[in-house]
Amino acid sequence: IEYRSSSINDTIVSLNPNYFGEGNKAQQYGIISYQFTADHRDYVGYPLRGYYFSTGVTKLGISNKDDVNKLDLNATFAGYISLQRNFFISNNTLGFWSTRDGLAYANYSALGYRKQFVRGYEIYLIEGPYYFLNKTTFKKRIFSRTYNMSMMPLKQFRYVPLSIYLKTYADVGYVENYSGYTNGVRLTNKLLTGVGGGIDIVASYDAVFRLEYTFNGEGERGFFFHIKKEF
Repeated sequence: IEYRSSSINDTIVSLNPNYFGEGNKAQQYGIISYQFTADHRDYVGYPLRGYYFSTGVTKLGISNKDDVNKLDLNATFAGYISLQRNFFISNNTLGFWSTRDGLAYANYSALGYRKQFVRGYEIYLIEGPYYFLNKTTFKKRIFSRTYNMSMMPLKQFRYVPLSIYLKTYADVGYVENYSGYTNGVRLTNKLLTGVGGGIDIVASYDAVFRLEYTFNGEGERGFFFHIKKEF
């Protein structure tokens, strides 16, 4: 259960009168949410085996005095399979649905936050009340070694594992546009695709460095550097 109160200055209102709706400079509302998670991965920092499932519901606006009335539903499933000869395959699928009408811009949902994006579209935020995302990665471990730092006085820090994975991947996504919304609609109501390859470097204490080169469905290409696992 949460309560949020936000305010903006006149500059924001002049640039976007619908930021809080109807030229308002403040917004307050309560939130009640529930999230269920079943996590059966072998290693949360960089899983190679197992599965993960999560689903939840969030209601923005609890009382009649609240400035927002919105319902969010989400579900995510990720599976990780270890193949022979140090090959691995993983897949992540998520779906999101929310109220689409009567919202101020500040309450719009979007694909592009945190790890929820089609690879190749990292620089985009795509607003929409409904979206779908699927990521698939195929990789091979090409190096794995644990270094013994015997000079380290603290025993728990003496062993430093390091693994390197060579990978290829393919993502697909879709975002439904908001009714009457005309900004940034070039990427809504169409299939979003991204394919590429890269290297994952996995060290101790959940340190993951991802170097990726991706081609997206818009004909764009680029090199991307990420910290933390892909999903």
